[in-house]
Amino acid sequence: MNEDPLPPECTWLAPARVAGEWPYNLGAGTNILIQKWSEMPFIGNNDHTIPEQWYYAVTAYNTWGVANDPNSSAFYADRPPYGEANYSAFAYPYQEKIWGWMAHPEDAHPVPIPAGWHWLWRPTRISAVPRGIFGLGTDWRPPSQTLKPVFHLLPGIRVANGVGPTIVLSNTTGLTLAVDVAFYNADHTFNRRWLGEPPNNNHSYPYRYIRLSPGETRSLPVADVFYSWETFTGYSRVIASEGVEVTLQPPSYPNKVFLPLALKNHGGNCYEEIVNGGVETFTNGKPSGWVVSSADGYPLADGTWFASGHYGAYLGGYDYADDVLRQYIYIPGDALSANLTYRWYMRTEETHPSNQYDFLRVRLRDLSDNLVATLGTVSNQSPRDTWQTATFDLLAYAGRGLYLSFEADTDISNPTSFFVDDVSLWICRP
Repeated sequence: MNEDPLPPECTWLAPARVAGEWPYNLGAGTNILIQKWSEMPFIGNNDHTIPEQWYYAVTAYNTWGVANDPNSSAFYADRPPYGEANYSAFAYPYQEKIWGWMAHPEDAHPVPIPAGWHWLWRPTRISAVPRGIFGLGTDWRPPSQTLKPVFHLLPGIRVANGVGPTIVLSNTTGLTLAVDVAFYNADHTFNRRWLGEPPNNNHSYPYRYIRLSPGETRSLPVADVFYSWETFTGYSRVIASEGVEVTLQPPSYPNKVFLPLALKNHGGNCYEEIVNGGVETFTNGKPSGWVVSSADGYPLADGTWFASGHYGAYLGGYDYADDVLRQYIYIPGDALSANLTYRWYMRTEETHPSNQYDFLRVRLRDLSDNLVATLGTVSNQSPRDTWQTATFDLLAYAGRGLYLSFEADTDISNPTSFFVDDVSLWICRP
């Protein structure tokens, strides 16, 4: 078969050819990854459907050697995550490059993107194993089994005049665990990474990682990361071994007054109808309790962005998206109330000041998939980069079984990402 050669810088974006070396390379690479999976230490429960648990197999893909030790002196300890800030000025172990490319597909193809070409995947953040785990096994290597890494998001961090909150880390297990902390500005640009113990007087960090002994609790004042004349408004993205509790304590201010809070007990026969509304559990790599449909085969839930817990629903984020996340609900005929709430968040690459191109629609459908109602619509023109809460009264649908459906579609370019979390349908009966 005659084929016009593509320039080397374009091969990341080109479609796979039916015959030739590319399909062979993909197959050979997959076989190597499967082999490495079988040889590597466990992560979590060794579930191959969970992307976080492939970290060691990817680390060993080109060689399971000290060259991929993230704490090697060959790598600057305070380097930014791959793909962020001035990352090109630093060296990285192989697995950090792969994790960086997943979060930043724009770094895996030429700039600017040739007309009519698209990213091969949507930006996706997957928790890496914290660096402190390395070195707990033989020489630089991790132990034979490592607890699953998870993201924690700590929003609303502000530092000014040397005052800020404190990150508190608590190891609740009998194992030595680890944590990595990174700070981001409010516009999601990387600010800095905090790798070690609290600093000494000249603001240097003598350790390459945070490692917690069994049962240990450690307080890390955020203001210590910044000079006294610096200000910071943003958030922290923390990668921690499962089993580490991560909390953000506000700074102590003098003369603070606390008022008592009175809560009403509404009582009644009330219950939660939504299964896994926080999108925290997964079955075969997809969110439990939800039916998933995605044009590009995405599970529509991961740790890229979320309002609470460690995970959230993620729809769109790529060109020509056609994503549906839905769940069966039933509102009994004698219901006294049926209140739907969920939280949503939107980011977009669209730049037009007024046109709507990409949409997330929240709908009710009958069991034959016919549209019953569109409850809410979010577009690329909706408020962006801030969590919003939507509430709807569904009592009018009492006595019916329906699908609650989150449906996202995007156009040909400049994709929009829609995030959903904390979905609840609270029903009360007599």
